[in-house]
Amino acid sequence: MTYYRPTKAEAEAAAKELQADPRVSTAMVQFEPYNGWMVVLVPARYDLSDLADRAEIQDGKRRPAPVAKVRPRPLADMPGQGGRGRPAGEGGQGGGVAPVRGATAKVWQIADGVGKADRNAIIQACVAAGINQSTAATQYSKWKKARGF
Repeated sequence: MTYYRPTKAEAEAAAKELQADPRVSTAMVQFEPYNGWMVVLVPARYDLSDLADRAEIQDGKRRPAPVAKVRPRPLADMPGQGGRGRPAGEGGQGGGVAPVRGATAKVWQIADGVGKADRNAIIQACVAAGINQSTAATQYSKWKKARGF
């Protein structure tokens, strides 16, 4: 059983008090980084069920229940961020709706015009229209995924 104290003197005083309990074999004081001084109790026997009252009541007050830690969802999984949490057809990355303006919108227009041709034909048509080859390749894959090819 472990109890934390802010100073070593307080921890030693608590250890002396807890040492008087017949259920405790040894009470030691140790320092734990980021938590403070702790009193470690070694029970007199292996059955720890009767020490539960000492663990729950500390300095005459009931200890609060531990707070459950909930891992935050990754940003990509949150709705509206382009991840799995976003419904299909809601726009943006992987959403299924074509971009509205710019070079990315041109790639989608060219791909819609050419239809279900091979990848190289669509990318070459985009490069001929003055679009960067990397932009064309990226937007082609997004277009293909959105159109279900």
